[in-house]
This record gives sequence, structure tokens and C-alpha cells, in this order.
Amino acid sequence: MPLFNHLPDDLFRPLASPNRAFHAALLLHLYEKTFGVLGETPRRNDVIADIGDFIESYEQVGEIVAGDDVAADEPDGRGQDSRRHSVYRYLLQTGWLIEHKDRYVRLVDFDPDARLLLQELARIAGGDSRSYGGAVLQVLGSLESALANPRERSEAVRNAARFARDFMQHLRTVAAAMRKVEEQIVSQDSLRDLFRSFFEEFVEKHLIQDFKTLHTKNNPFRFRNQIIRQAWEILENAPVMAALADSYVREGRAATSEEAFEVVTRELDAVIKVFESVDRQLEVIEETNGRIERRIANTVRYMDRVNDNRIDRVAEALRALAATSLAPEDAVEIPPDLVVFDPPIGPGSFYAERRARTGIGRQGVRTVERDPALDAYQAAKTAFSRRVAVTPDRIEAYLERALGDADFVDAADLPLATIDDFFTFQRLRELPFLFGGRLRNRYRVEILDGRFSSDWIDCPNFRIHRIRPEQAAA
Repeated sequence: MPLFNHLPDDLFRPLASPNRAFHAALLLHLYEKTFGVLGETPRRNDVIADIGDFIESYEQVGEIVAGDDVAADEPDGRGQDSRRHSVYRYLLQTGWLIEHKDRYVRLVDFDPDARLLLQELARIAGGDSRSYGGAVLQVLGSLESALANPRERSEAVRNAARFARDFMQHLRTVAAAMRKVEEQIVSQDSLRDLFRSFFEEFVEKHLIQDFKTLHTKNNPFRFRNQIIRQAWEILENAPVMAALADSYVREGRAATSEEAFEVVTRELDAVIKVFESVDRQLEVIEETNGRIERRIANTVRYMDRVNDNRIDRVAEALRALAATSLAPEDAVEIPPDLVVFDPPIGPGSFYAERRARTGIGRQGVRTVERDPALDAYQAAKTAFSRRVAVTPDRIEAYLERALGDADFVDAADLPLATIDDFFTFQRLRELPFLFGGRLRNRYRVEILDGRFSSDWIDCPNFRIHRIRPEQAAA
């Protein structure tokens, strides 16, 4: 992983030591307080003083384990001062902090690579609760901005793709967190622990902040179709795509116009795929929520039966009665209101001998005839799947048949007479990133001005170029 090629070797030692909770809290304190304000770099003595103040406040609520990373109190009265210096040196040695001099002043700052890691840790510690409406509107606003001003707002396309991916990852995180809470609830042995896990882990953390947002009156996913239409409108608008590609080259996000066109297409395709597949993630969240709520409802319904100890009380009473020395002629009077009509212990509870095993007789083997209609149905399904599936070999054969010996072919000259031709034709504009870019070195797509219309489809006009082997090698 390239991440560990940049981080110091001992960076994770404080977070894996016995005092990892203390060091994690200290690093977040330094990140937010000491180094949180943009201005002059703090001096070494100021950082050490802040570490000492944090140690004093932390000892009131936590416990610091004595070890190599934290010095114990010394008998010479310099214990607290020694501990803050020891912690500072430990963070310096493990690579979290770095020192540099400004003339005769020693300044301290976070290691730049460690700061990036600590930034993500601070985000995780602060929780990952988000406004779904804000995330969806960010994607929609970015696409609208890119469509309105593609030459000056090309960065909006990349932001839309990034916002969409982050949004999908957050949905996956919510679904996984709910499954984890479900396992915790199922593993509880007592009703008290079960209800505490339900309200603290599930309702408070996920049901209110994340799940309830999906069922409000102003559901944020009402903009989903608009986002998909907006992305397709940009993809099918040749002047806008050309302006975005030129902006990507000008701003250094791509080397050539062809590469920039592929990057923009791939990013818009990511936005479309995220919002077309969001339903499945919502179904997973809904199913997990339903299972948890049903388990809690069943627990409440059968709570009295679980806590019912009548059997134990009756058994204890019978043992106490058997221990008394009563004469055979003595009778025990039982009030009528204490008679048990459905006794917990009765004839059905007596020991019964195991029945003798009976031999297994011979049975005829039945031959089930397969229904010809079912075979025909399966064959039809297989034939339909093969017919609608667009494969690399199928596209290559289609293009070779259309190109012949030519170097390029326009959309109007491509064969489009059957439904099979249509299935292949509608995927040709996605060649740069189709099948993992497998055909990228053999064919190139050029978007032309105007539109191509036929009885089958209406789309932006395009041209397919064949890439010769010597051109691909160059």
C-alpha cells in the first residue's frame, strides 16, 4: 500500500501501546487546539506546556499506565515536568512531531504525512453522520454548474463524482453498522442488556440520525432522477463535453483531449451508476431495520413467559412437602382456588422407555418425468440472455463487419436493421471504459456535432476509428 511508503516507520507505536487511549486523545487535542489555528507555528516550550496541561486534565478522568512512553513521577519534585518532556520526546521519536529552527527559536509542527492521517482519524472520531439531502444536493448542484459553465466550472464534474462515491460509501457504512448492531443484540443473554443495546447502539446512533432521514416527507432521493438526467444531458451534449475536456487539459487534470474526454465520461458514468444502484442499499438497510424491530417486538411479547418462574416454585413446593414426615392417614387440604388445572408436572413428564427401532423396508424409486414446458422455458431464458448480452467479441465482430478495410465509420453507416444490431449499437459510445477498457487500444470514439436519428435510436452523432497496431504501440 503506497500509504506506508510515506508514513514514518514508528508512527503507529503510540496507538498500539498500553496508553493508546491517552495518546489518541493527546494527538486529537494537539491537532484541534495547539495546531488548530492557522497562524504562527508554535514554539517547542508552548507545545510541551500544552502536553503537561493535557496530562493533568486527563488524569482526572482516565488512568495513564506507567511505561517507556510515559515516565513515572520522580522523587526530586520534577515528576510532572519530566512526564511532559517524556511524552513530547516519544511523539518526536515516533514521527508524529517534527522540529525546525527559525534562527534561535525551536518551532514544532506535525509531520505533513502524519497530519493527513490524523485528519482522517479526527473525522472518524467525530462520527460520520451526514445530511442525505445535503449530499444529494451537492451532486445536483455540481452537475448544474458544470452544464451551465463548462469552461470555468469543469472541477464541478469531479466534485460530483467524488460526492456520489462518498455518499454510496456512507450508505454502505450505515448498512454494515446496522448489521453489526443486529449481531450485538442477538448475542445478548439478558433482557436488560438487549434493550440497552437496542436503544443506545441502534436507535440513538443509526435509527434517528441516518435511517429516519430516508422516510421523511422531503425525501432527499426525490432529486435522483434529475441527477441521472443531468448527467446524461452532459454526456450527450458534444459542445459541453468538448469544453469540459479542454478545461481538464488546461487545468492539468489530463494530458490530451482524448484522455480528458475519457476521464469526464468515466466520472459522469460513476455518478449515474451510484444513483441507479442506490435502491439496493436502501433495501438492505430496510431489511436489517425490520429484523431488529421484529426481534424487539417478539421479546416484549414473550417477556412474561421468559420471566415466568411458576415451574420452579411448584417444584420447590413439592420438594418441601416430600421432606415433611406425614402419616399416611394425614390429609393435606388444598383450597379450591389453588388447584392447578394445567399442572406443570404430570403424566407426560414421567420417564418412558425408548421404543425399539424398526427396520427400514424397501421402497420403490420413482422416476419423475421432467415437464417439457419447463425445459422449453429454460431454453428460452438462456437464448434471451445470450441475445441481449453484449460481449467484447460481439462488439468487435460488429465493428469489423462495418469497417471492412476503412479506418473509420460514422454512426449513419453502422448496420442497424435488427434488434441484435441495436443492442450492440447503443453500447458503442461507452467503448473507452466498457469491459474495463478492453477495446480501448483497438477502437476510438469521436463525438461529432449534431445528432444521429433513426427508427431505433436518437443520440449524439459519433464516429468509430480503428487503431492500427503500429498506432497502438506508438
